[in-house]
Amino acid sequence: MSDRMQPPTALNVSGLSARRGGRTIFEGLSLSLTDGHALVVTGPNGSGKSTLLRVLAGLLRSEAGTVVIDPEDDSDICYAGHRDGLKGSLTVQENLAFWAKLYGADLGAVDVAINRMALETVLDMPADMLSAGWRRRAGLSRLALGTSSIWILDEPYTALDAENVIRIDSLLSEHVAAGGIVVLATHQAPGFNPTHQINMADYPAETSEMDW
Repeated sequence: MSDRMQPPTALNVSGLSARRGGRTIFEGLSLSLTDGHALVVTGPNGSGKSTLLRVLAGLLRSEAGTVVIDPEDDSDICYAGHRDGLKGSLTVQENLAFWAKLYGADLGAVDVAINRMALETVLDMPADMLSAGWRRRAGLSRLALGTSSIWILDEPYTALDAENVIRIDSLLSEHVAAGGIVVLATHQAPGFNPTHQINMADYPAETSEMDW
């Protein structure tokens, strides 16, 4: 987390419910996260993990309840979902340059991100030529640009080998230690100790067969 980044005071969620496909996926969820907190979201497929993360990131509207960032600043959120956020026709270097411009990071931050995810050998390759593992690494490297306080990550370990899982866990641990906030949905235990954990099965509504 860079010196220019000021963490939010809190991410507060109260009485949250969400619908997808005409169904209420979960309801009655409340939580509060402050600087240096990490929340791990677990639960079976269909319980609403991905839906919750998208609502927190401001990508979906909730059916009921509130999500409040204090101080309010939606640009302070970095969301990484199932897709890697890469434009296939651009090289890895060009994709990182795009993210840096979007987040207001300097060129030095791009070099840091490349180093943290060991992307040196694929910088000139178009993203659509990368394997699934390399795409995941390249997509998650934007976390290391260091301009967002709140990281919201949906299954970040997918397609990563053990070495690169360690790289991600290191980034997450350092972000939390520096006062950032992490919200992480995962089917596997992270390599650090979260301050909070919820199971979406504890907030059931109507049964859904699909994890949105």
